[in-house]
Amino acid sequence: MILTRLAVVAGVAIVVSAAVGAATVLAGRRRESPDVEHRAALRAAVLSGAVTLAVGAVVVWIHRGVQVGTGLASRDIPVATWASEHTTDGLTSAMSWVTDLGSTLLVYVAVAIVAIVAYRRTGEPRVVWYLATVTIGVTLVNNGLKLIFDRERPDILQLVEHAGSSFPSGHSATAAAAWAAIALVVGRGRSAPTWAVATGVAVLIALFVATTRVLLGVHWLTDVAAGLLVGWWWCAVVSIAYWSDVSAANDELLHRADDRAATPEAVSPN
Repeated sequence: MILTRLAVVAGVAIVVSAAVGAATVLAGRRRESPDVEHRAALRAAVLSGAVTLAVGAVVVWIHRGVQVGTGLASRDIPVATWASEHTTDGLTSAMSWVTDLGSTLLVYVAVAIVAIVAYRRTGEPRVVWYLATVTIGVTLVNNGLKLIFDRERPDILQLVEHAGSSFPSGHSATAAAAWAAIALVVGRGRSAPTWAVATGVAVLIALFVATTRVLLGVHWLTDVAAGLLVGWWWCAVVSIAYWSDVSAANDELLHRADDRAATPEAVSPN
């Protein structure tokens, strides 16, 4: 069974790799030379395929542990039991606010605001399409995985409402993907410290949301671990597809600048 699932993951990785490579070519067709285009597409295809294969294998391993009660899944019940025994009304209220940072409505509003501001700052429609692809896509992908795995929710103490099956966590996946994409857009073209702060905040938000889903009793530990992986994977793949041609073009410009700097200027004869 696990070999079959790994074979499926490999097939998905190939499809993702081909799709991202094609998207990179289309994105850079109007600006780059054919050589830059092809290098960007190859790099994007290999990188996206490798990321998909790695994350898919880990998610399959996590779910295999869920089925047999080993690995990370062996901590599911102890963690859920501890959470139910240590919750308070005040903590539940605070966690309910934090967990909304992974809700579809709040995330879509935040993404829309960032998209509008970024478009006005850069004038690039690509930014809007990028954010839309990340946020809408992660919802579709994660809901599809929920249908495939169809895991029951914890039945210990559920403190908030929920919908759908448990694995992977939708709030965790949405928070991981959307806030990472927002961090990339906010940090793009800015200083390294700004980019680092934006990335750190995005990671913390995703981890906090994932933690609240467990403490509120609506997800197992393995659900949120898989959700975070799915969310960050989707953001990474979409980012590679949308921005690899830009990275390749910048590399080409730097390479040409280095070549010009290394070439001695011709001296005119007297």
